[in-house]
Amino acid sequence: MILAMEKLLTYQFPTGSSPHAFDVLCPNHIVLNGAGQVLGHGPSVVKYIRLGLRADFFDHFEIRRPRGISTMTNLQTALGTPLR
Repeated sequence: MILAMEKLLTYQFPTGSSPHAFDVLCPNHIVLNGAGQVLGHGPSVVKYIRLGLRADFFDHFEIRRPRGISTMTNLQTALGTPLR
């Protein structure tokens, strides 16, 4: 699953494409803001869980590796580390 953190990761879509292309290329993505709230997600995410906008990510998901990630601050310090 791809986690994009608002203000930390900015994806520039190529000219002529749209953010909807991300739904096709990475259908399991979840976009979070700095507070850990869900701003958007790909179409496949709803097959596993119903996430409303502004839902708290950590109320619905547990990151098992690396251990100790239970807040956005922890998640931001692990930027670049594979998550499981």
